[in-house]
Amino acid sequence: MDNPILTCENCGNEFERKRKGPNPKYCGAECRRVVQRAKRFDDRPVGNCQCCGKQLNEAQRRNSKYCGVTCQRKHYKQEQQREWQELREARICRRCRGPIPAERRRDAIYCSIKCQEHGKKYLERKAKRDQLRCQLCGKKIINAGQGGTKYCSSVCRERARVARDPEEARERFRRNAIARRYGVTVEWYDQAVKDQKGVCAICGDPPGKRALAVDHDHDTGMVRQLLCGRCNQALGLFREDAELLREAISYLDRWTLRFRS
Repeated sequence: MDNPILTCENCGNEFERKRKGPNPKYCGAECRRVVQRAKRFDDRPVGNCQCCGKQLNEAQRRNSKYCGVTCQRKHYKQEQQREWQELREARICRRCRGPIPAERRRDAIYCSIKCQEHGKKYLERKAKRDQLRCQLCGKKIINAGQGGTKYCSSVCRERARVARDPEEARERFRRNAIARRYGVTVEWYDQAVKDQKGVCAICGDPPGKRALAVDHDHDTGMVRQLLCGRCNQALGLFREDAELLREAISYLDRWTLRFRS
């Protein structure tokens, strides 16, 4: 029986049904994803940026209030200035939120000399944070904490840490790599290398550019010994099957004797 010809509900192209069961609505996975994505986004309310009023796109509809980081910071600054203006008009101290005495100046924003000094120090610290530069790459540091920071990102911080003490960084990377790849400690690995005299447990050759790999049983997860890259890959290609390895040895012996006889 010939397969019926169907029409895709998304692109309108005709296609042939290749599987048993109910007739599919779309010609492929791409058309199905397009329709599902459109339905998912159409159910969300369309919002506008609270700063510039620009309509948010589909990716920004879920929880976003702004179209970007620039609008978010600008709106926050505007709200802060508006709040300070309301406090000034209501004669409320900007720092302690207490009433400003009538004997102080009409444009005063603090209720006392103490609050004024605290406000001055806060503005000095804020100006200092705004001028911070990364000590490694020189980029401006955005959103510095109260205690300040030396680097613009975790990448620069890690690079500076490596530059200060390369040996300590190399040992730390080695510890993390061994623990992540093999699940053993560096002390166990170093002792195993010493016991094997730095060579592979199968072929007896020293490792090449890469260090000896930790061999383990894939069924039980138990660690065995250290192998070079070639022997470790060979065991994996033979599926760690001892019978299969014996068959391979028998095959090589049989053909070696045939060629030499």
